[in-house]
Amino acid sequence: MGFELAVLFAFGAMLCWGIGDFLIQRTVRKIGDVETLAFIGLIGSIVLLPFVLPQISMIFSLGNIIFFIIRNTPRSCLGDKALTARA
Repeated sequence: MGFELAVLFAFGAMLCWGIGDFLIQRTVRKIGDVETLAFIGLIGSIVLLPFVLPQISMIFSLGNIIFFIIRNTPRSCLGDKALTARA
């Protein structure tokens, strides 16, 4: 049962991907690529916002802020080579 369901979902994803690609191609030709990309980003943000809204406060917790500062300080001050340099 699991394998058949996986194949069914794979075909469904393939069909939806093809339909989406066709519609995006038509939209790009009609209104332009930058406008289409902005529209897709806006719609995606609106659709996905309810899923992440309860966890947005976690981003601004003190532990995460300190982690991001410590993690990104060598990269911003010394460049990416500081993290990949070998002794």
